[in-house]
Amino acid sequence: MSKKVGNSVTRSRVKRVLREAFRATQELWPPDVDLVVIPRKSAASVKPADIVAQWLAARVDIDRKISMARREALSAESDVRAREPRR
Repeated sequence: MSKKVGNSVTRSRVKRVLREAFRATQELWPPDVDLVVIPRKSAASVKPADIVAQWLAARVDIDRKISMARREALSAESDVRAREPRR
């Protein structure tokens, strides 16, 4: 996390708040998906409930991006298999 977010106490608080928000919404995230969150300066004053509300509001967009990434991964995998020499 960038020092732009605040001093070490503030950064630690933001990490704790993000972890709590993740725990509260764990059922939203498929087990094979890594969640990457990049906090901004304004994250210093955010509460877990605010983060949860934002993630719930973005649920449709997140699901769409996850399914797109999975399709791309499957497509890339099939391309690699097609290029392999047959035995």
